[in-house]
Amino acid sequence: MKSRFAAVGALFVLASPAFAEDLKIGEFVFDAKEPWVSQQPANAMRAAELKFDAAGDVDPVAIFFTFGPGQGGDAQSNIDRWKGMFQGGAPAEERIELAKGTIMVVLTGTYLDGPPFGGAKTPREGYRMLAAFLPSAQGAVYVRLTGPQAAVDEARTAFDALIKSALE
Repeated sequence: MKSRFAAVGALFVLASPAFAEDLKIGEFVFDAKEPWVSQQPANAMRAAELKFDAAGDVDPVAIFFTFGPGQGGDAQSNIDRWKGMFQGGAPAEERIELAKGTIMVVLTGTYLDGPPFGGAKTPREGYRMLAAFLPSAQGAVYVRLTGPQAAVDEARTAFDALIKSALE
């Protein structure tokens, strides 16, 4: 009987979401507690991934990148690249300048979903991207959260707090 409870307990632990805690990337420490859920990065280029549990069918994921000192490009080249991930010209943009040279942008339009370096892309209308560039001598950190506009709007307050927490 005791082993049965242990097995059920182990199943519960395995099925429970892994809420993140502090997430350190380069010199930055992000307060990544609930509502963020840590998940395994989809590929080796990603430093981390945090999922936001949205009300709709798609849960947006905050993707973190860092490539080391002098790598990955400056803020404007990344903003231009992020804009290029949308079809039909430059999407609607909001640009926010934060402490320590950090820049956040909000892009909205038809997102071209697919592999970053070629391959077939699937146009996704009504998508929004929140993206941040955090400069650092250790290597800039880039954070993107993309998904249906309603889901990303739902995650906006948590994303803003996540980025600002690394600047304190």
